[in-house]
Amino acid sequence: MLAFDALVLSELLGREVNLGKIIHGKEHARLKVKTAGLLSGVRKLASKMAEVATNASPPDLVLNRHCSECEFRDRCREKAIEKDDLSLLANITEKERKKFHNKGIFTLTQLSYTFRPRRRPKGMRDRREKVSTTP
Repeated sequence: MLAFDALVLSELLGREVNLGKIIHGKEHARLKVKTAGLLSGVRKLASKMAEVATNASPPDLVLNRHCSECEFRDRCREKAIEKDDLSLLANITEKERKKFHNKGIFTLTQLSYTFRPRRRPKGMRDRREKVSTTP
């Protein structure tokens, strides 16, 4: 966030902002941060943010860890449930989601059809499985 603020200030002032201070904690401890090394990454992110903001269609719906803090969490979750989206699985990564998309799997229902139970060991094949009736 400090690097983004430094980028905005440098654009407004017309000169580089190479150093920033973070004041934190009960004792108001100060931390100096060199922003020069962070600016290239922030510029890339800023261009991506501008692209998303100017795009007419909304970005793909993806639920992630910070959704619990977001004010739109209920609306996004409802949309994800409505779409039966793969991002409803908490531990699925972006890479795994893309892998499933490449295979043509876009919903949890489609993913559930790919499930195959483990093979039972040879000694256990003849015996019936025990099914518990108590919760």
